[in-house]
Order: sequence, then C-alpha cells, then structure tokens
Amino acid sequence: MERKLHVALKSGRNFTADLATSFYQQFGISAKTLDGIRRQLKAKLDAISELAKLRVAELDVRIAALRKKIARAGNDLDRKKRPLQGDQRKRLKYALHQHKRRLATLQVRQIQAKQRIDDPNICFGTRKLFNAQHHLEANGLDDHKDWLRAWRSARDSQFFIEGAARSIAGNPFVRLVARDDDTFDLELR
Repeated sequence: MERKLHVALKSGRNFTADLATSFYQQFGISAKTLDGIRRQLKAKLDAISELAKLRVAELDVRIAALRKKIARAGNDLDRKKRPLQGDQRKRLKYALHQHKRRLATLQVRQIQAKQRIDDPNICFGTRKLFNAQHHLEANGLDDHKDWLRAWRSARDSQFFIEGAARSIAGNPFVRLVARDDDTFDLELR
C-alpha cells in the first residue's frame, strides 16, 4: 500500500478524499491505517530530503577546497619567478586537469543532491539489491527468479502497527519495554 501510495503521489495526485476512498475500497483498510501509511511514507521522504541537504553542504565544502587547489595550481603554472622545468610543468598541467575533472563531477553530484531536496525519490527494497539483478553471479544469486525472491522479500520486510494514544505504551497488542541494561523486551499479543 505504501508503494502504491508513493506512485500515486509521484504521478501528481494529491492526497484528497477521492484518493483515500480508492485506497479504502481497494485494500479494505481503515482511515487510521491509511493515515499511518501516509505519515510513514512522508517521514521516509522527509528523511531523504534532509540527507540531501547535508550532502549539498558537504559538497559545498569539497567544491570550495577544490577551487582553491585549482587556483593555486593555476598560479603555479603562471608564476614569473623561477619558471618551471618541462617535466614539472607537464605534471602540474596534468594535476590541474584532474582537479578540474573532479570539480565537474562534484558539481554534477551537487546538482543531483539539490534536486533530491525538493523531489526526493525512494527505492523500496534498496538500490543495491535492485542493481544486483544485473550482476547475479557476483552477488551470489543463481538466476533472476532467485533475485526476484530476494527483492520481494526485502520490499516486504517491514510491518506497520497502528498506535492508540489511550493504550498503555501506545498499542494494546505490541509493547516495547526498556530494561535496566539498555536492552528492550518486545511483547506481542
């Protein structure tokens, strides 16, 4: 349901009464359950967006440092005092070229990260496992059916428990109780 809701929202639909009604009818769920699924999906997308903001900040720092290196290398090439010998000049030009290539790569990554802030995307089941289908043997998989089984298992490896504010610990059927030794007991009824 979460994946289908994500597809509906990515296709431009808004979370309105008609969309909610179609989910109630299609899956036979309550409004509370659908709202929980929507909030869970929103939290995942918000987390991706926040990570993208951190990535942009990190790339800003790396790009600024690389620009300084490029400026220094350019100054070294253009210096008038004690000119560079042929081999030194060649190595410096090569290093300058590589710095510029790296700068271009980082700038592309920065643009992509900025796009993820406004339009976060998500891969249910992890991108790593999704891409494993292209290199089955290297990932320890026998055939595509084996990959598909692992893929579906990863996509369905979570569950949702509806909470209730009136219940002890938020749910009458599931409780997580802290122990003194910083571990937890999970109680299922």
